[in-house]
Amino acid sequence: MQLSIQLKSEIKIKGYDSNSVIDETECLGRISLSRYNIDSQEELLPGLLWGDYHQLFTPAYWKLQYDLYNVSTPVRSHRLGDSIIEEVVACLLGGYGIPAEIGLLALRRLKDEGLIKQNVTQHELEAALEKPLIKSDGKQIKYRFPRQKSKYIANFLSENCLNVMPTNCDDLDLRAWLLKVNGIGPKTASWITRNWLYSERVAILDIHILRAGMLAGFFPPDADVTKEYSELEKKYLLFCDAIKVLPSVMDAIIWEQMKFTNTLAIKLLKKQTICQEVATHQKSAVWGSRSQIALN
Repeated sequence: MQLSIQLKSEIKIKGYDSNSVIDETECLGRISLSRYNIDSQEELLPGLLWGDYHQLFTPAYWKLQYDLYNVSTPVRSHRLGDSIIEEVVACLLGGYGIPAEIGLLALRRLKDEGLIKQNVTQHELEAALEKPLIKSDGKQIKYRFPRQKSKYIANFLSENCLNVMPTNCDDLDLRAWLLKVNGIGPKTASWITRNWLYSERVAILDIHILRAGMLAGFFPPDADVTKEYSELEKKYLLFCDAIKVLPSVMDAIIWEQMKFTNTLAIKLLKKQTICQEVATHQKSAVWGSRSQIALN
């Protein structure tokens, strides 16, 4: 499936205003498209082709999206908190199953009630998070995991934890320490590290990045972040280095686009899986026929 990049093209994607028009004239005029005159069959990395820049989810497509983003969007900080402690709390409040807006509202609730402090109790945190949050449109919504998140945050804000927290270290050392904190896994530790130290040596591998990597080909089709986070992170960073982009910015671009094309991405991955299964079956059938001929 291809999506041509056209000047003043109307692109209808779930999540965008159906009447909006994405005018790329100025952006395209400020970058050199000559760099995209690449043979789509040229290898970017061993076994990985560039693909066409006008085809969704190819390496060349992501390179173009990065350049369009860079000339149209001012550099912004990824930080969510005003201190490293607030940053850890913010990322603990967010994550899987919690929209960004809700996580930030929960952070604001804890800050307003003065609960981001040493030795705060799980009960105090849980009581605050159980109260409905008020969205920007005035609607009330409940925070999804008040008990679990309160437990993790109370543990982090305990005297035993804060007293040994490194205050002057590099990005990889900070992440290594964060991984020792109960409730913080590789993705959350990388998220905190990227946000606070502007690290380009870590990757936040959520489901959107995983799907993008599978479709582009820099992740294997059976990639599993729960079992091989470190190895997949290396592949992502290698991919970013190959197309000459900042991993943190590329992550944000992929995340935003994959979030709005989620249904399409899932369909393409299913189709990709079926094609691979058919190819494997055909290969096995051919091998079986040859073996039978040899026996005869």
